[in-house]
Amino acid sequence: ADAFDDDRASMAIIRAQQHGWHGDTALARVWGDSAVQAYTADFRAAPDDPLMRVMRGLLLAYAGRRKEAFTEVERGLALHARTPEGRESFLYSYLVYVAARTALLVGDRERALVWLAEARRAHYYASPAWLRVDPTWAPLRTDPRFVALAAEPVVTR
Repeated sequence: ADAFDDDRASMAIIRAQQHGWHGDTALARVWGDSAVQAYTADFRAAPDDPLMRVMRGLLLAYAGRRKEAFTEVERGLALHARTPEGRESFLYSYLVYVAARTALLVGDRERALVWLAEARRAHYYASPAWLRVDPTWAPLRTDPRFVALAAEPVVTR
């Protein structure tokens, strides 16, 4: 039996990510679109959940739907900013890290770097060593700003 029989949505996003890492944007888009479809009911059930919004943005980015991806990510970040913990929570650090991934997927290197730097400032657990080996960030590896982010220790607030 397939390890993903019970969770087609997870399989779709994992496959989208794998194809994206290998540079196969056509298959990444197909699987990204499948993931968006698979998660549609979950998104509708929690329209004001910041995590659901940001994750939907990531899936839309894999599906090649740039404008919708940014809309969802920005909406999710704005929703979380209104919570009592706001930018002081671990969830915020994760949301902004996913926002950086989304920006990179849709070709906005500048926003990706800004959000990645914010995730580092917010103490997201991805270490400089992780950033240097994670295939997600391969397109930025020669950018001097990324090199600096992947070399420096976490900056405290």
